[in-house]
Amino acid sequence: MMRPRRSSWCARKTAPMRTEVLLLAALLLLGCDSGAAQALDPPERQSASFALEPVRGFNYLALECTGPYTGYPKALAEFKAELARWKIDPKGPLMTLYWNSPLFVAPAALRWSIAVPVAVGQRGRGRLVVRRFAYPRVAVAVHRGSYLTTYETLNALYSWIGRRGLKTFGGPAIERYADVDDVHVPVGEKTTTIWIPVRERPGAKGLLVSTRVRHEGPGLLPGEASVPRAARPATPGW
Repeated sequence: MMRPRRSSWCARKTAPMRTEVLLLAALLLLGCDSGAAQALDPPERQSASFALEPVRGFNYLALECTGPYTGYPKALAEFKAELARWKIDPKGPLMTLYWNSPLFVAPAALRWSIAVPVAVGQRGRGRLVVRRFAYPRVAVAVHRGSYLTTYETLNALYSWIGRRGLKTFGGPAIERYADVDDVHVPVGEKTTTIWIPVRERPGAKGLLVSTRVRHEGPGLLPGEASVPRAARPATPGW
């Protein structure tokens, strides 16, 4: 495999917190009824293209982390070093998976993983473990712009999920970074695909079909990230 390219890093400053947006995303992240989400967020506060898409299951190699998101830069450096050490050949983009919410657990109990898809048969190496992504459907949104503002699209996607009468599986929320050599990609053109596994509410039928729907509004949801990432690097690419 090609050796990971060097990337520049800078610490993220925490954005001002909007309690209603945090609560909205946290409720959906934990699989709560979408009615709560609809009550918290009016329709006119959305603007993005969203989709429901099928996903074929795949294996991924992950560095599983526990603790505050301030540890992300160090964890990513370790992850990239382990990939190079064991000559791992990724079969897809770098990903971050978020498994719980700081609204419900202390910073020390936060669970998140840095990962890449790998071929079937790939074994764990060192601290890297192989996991299976087996969720059959995901809600998808594509964020274009700074990695520091992905929370805007993430929050809007959670709200859209609630409006379609869907439920989540209680995690994870996934960011997939499309830019391999992101140092040379202008900030406004950086691309992050966001996945949130979804399921139908009890009694609902026919919702989980592959479809694309565009919602227009005055702007994306403001506020802090649904899964806040204090001191996250601005360039998670290779």
